[in-house]
Amino acid sequence: DDTFDAYGTFEELKIFNDAIQRWSITCMDMLPEYMKLIYQKLMDIYIEMEDLIASEGKEDLMDCAKEFMKDFVKAYMMEAECVKEGYILTPEEHASIAYKTGGADVIILSCFLGMGNIDTKEAIKWVLTDPPIIKYVNVFGRHINDIAGHKMEQERKHFPSSVESYIKQYDVTEEYACNMLHKKIEDAWKDINQESL
Repeated sequence: DDTFDAYGTFEELKIFNDAIQRWSITCMDMLPEYMKLIYQKLMDIYIEMEDLIASEGKEDLMDCAKEFMKDFVKAYMMEAECVKEGYILTPEEHASIAYKTGGADVIILSCFLGMGNIDTKEAIKWVLTDPPIIKYVNVFGRHINDIAGHKMEQERKHFPSSVESYIKQYDVTEEYACNMLHKKIEDAWKDINQESL
C-alpha cells in the first residue's frame, strides 16, 4: 500500500507491477533496491503457502491465489495512473478500484488455503463468486482508512481518497463528505452483519 501511495515513483511502480504480473524470482534484478525486499518477501510467503498446501494435495489452488495478488497489484497500478494524470475519480469509479485494493479477497483466499480442516476448493469457489460480504468489508476498511488519512495525504502527491472524490463530485465540505462516508461505513457494517447470518 505505502509503496504505491507514498514511496514509489510512477516508473518504479510500473516495473514492480510488471514483475508481479510475470511472477518470477528472476524479475528481482529489474527492481529498484528497496523494492527487492518487498518482492522477495512476497515470493517467499507464496512459496511457503505452496509448500504447506502441497502436503495436503491442494497445490493446484495456488494459481488462483497468485491471480488474486496480481489483480490486487494491478488495481494499485490503476490508482498510480490516476495520480500521474491528476485525475480524481468519481465516487463510483473510486469504489470500483477500492473494491480491489481493499484486499479482503486476497486475505480471505489466503486464509482458506491455510485451513487444512475445511473443504478448501469449495471455500475458494465461494470467494471466486465475488460474495457481497467481501465487497462490504473492502468498503468498510477503505472508507475508515481514507477518513483517517485524509489530512496527512494532503501533504504529498497521492491517490485521491474517497473523501476527495466525494468533495469534488458533490461540491461539499470535508466535514460533510466525512459524515456521508461514516454513514456508508455504518451501512457496510450492517451489511457485513446481515451477510454473516
